[in-house]
Amino acid sequence: MTLTAGLHRATYQDHPVAVAVRGGQVWVRRDGRWQLVAIQFSPLAEEPPVSPGGAAR
Repeated sequence: MTLTAGLHRATYQDHPVAVAVRGGQVWVRRDGRWQLVAIQFSPLAEEPPVSPGGAAR
């Protein structure tokens, strides 16, 4: 299993998009070849706003 997280950039219908996601991939070796058998993406939560005192609200 591999995991990635971060800001990913792409183009959708000729418009640039940027999405903060975490992704996971599951690979298996079959007949001497690596095959992707599962993939999943989840949006990363936005950071909570910080109050002037420094603590999250």
